[in-house]
Amino acid sequence: EIDLVQKFGFTRGQIREAFYYLEKDGYINIVQNKGAIVAGVEVDEVLDLYSVLMIVECQAVEWSCHNFKEADLRELSDINKSLQHWTERGEKVDLIKWHEINAVFHNYIWIKSGSSKLHSILKDIRKRLFRLRYWSIISDTYEDYHKAHEEIISCLRQGDPAGARKSMADHIKQACDIHVDLVPRYKSQLAASGVKQFKNS
Repeated sequence: EIDLVQKFGFTRGQIREAFYYLEKDGYINIVQNKGAIVAGVEVDEVLDLYSVLMIVECQAVEWSCHNFKEADLRELSDINKSLQHWTERGEKVDLIKWHEINAVFHNYIWIKSGSSKLHSILKDIRKRLFRLRYWSIISDTYEDYHKAHEEIISCLRQGDPAGARKSMADHIKQACDIHVDLVPRYKSQLAASGVKQFKNS
């Protein structure tokens, strides 16, 4: 805390407020007599978050299905084409930009679900997943994400809520599997960088 106050010129109150939000979003843990420590990443946590995400995201796409007009579908398709543009850059892709466009795609569906509460829950889950998603998106998976989005759009265009739900479930499961496989690599990278992790007991 003191180091950050000196480094950034903030007050201790401002640093503590920042810690509060970082802990709320799952980035750090405040440990008594130790201070703020980078939160560890465990397979169980990834599975838990994605299990909840799948339930809510699938419900969102099912509810949104009959709310999509042709103009909406064209816009959703254009968003995915923009994602494809970045996908084609392979290892040179701007990860922040890629994530921004991917979030716009999913956000569009959430809005069309017509449920503000569902939208709010999804935003919170995705925020907690961002740290995991950022390091687990690798060039080999870009095209898979784009194709999964195309399948979802196709089901929406056909007015097929069950198909859209299944396509979304497959999409979420694929992302979850990738992240689970990469947890050991992420943990080893943190260890190599000297960052201490906190594992929830």
